[in-house]
Amino acid sequence: MKSPISTERKKVEAVPEWTQQLCKLALQCGNASPAGDPVLLGEAYRILSEAPSSFAGLIAELPDRHTIGGLIAVGAYESAALRLLPTQFGMMLSRGPGRDNWLASCCLGGRETDVTCIAGSASAALLGAYLQDLAGFFGADTGHSIPN
Repeated sequence: MKSPISTERKKVEAVPEWTQQLCKLALQCGNASPAGDPVLLGEAYRILSEAPSSFAGLIAELPDRHTIGGLIAVGAYESAALRLLPTQFGMMLSRGPGRDNWLASCCLGGRETDVTCIAGSASAALLGAYLQDLAGFFGADTGHSIPN
């Protein structure tokens, strides 16, 4: 099985381009089924590893790609998503009846408002909220919630 984690690393210094990537992936998280978690996690890892230097304080120190790839390979999607989140990330995660609707609310350290994402899995909801909050930190219009 091909690893969902790309070995190609490049830095994207254009903040608007990078935040557009964040917004696009956050929307994909809100619309994804649980079967899409491996792709979402791999893409989130790629985008976060290409973060402009101005985001350094807001992004977790990412684990190596083998660690994330290993978690994804064994189906530990929630653990992989949590490894991508920074320590100053406040969050709340809840599940609806039937395990098919998850809601994540988050707030990066220093922010006054939270951001929410509803998704088909816990990992997609966490990623969607985090990526949306990151994009909003630098002024991207994210609407502060992602509908399912």
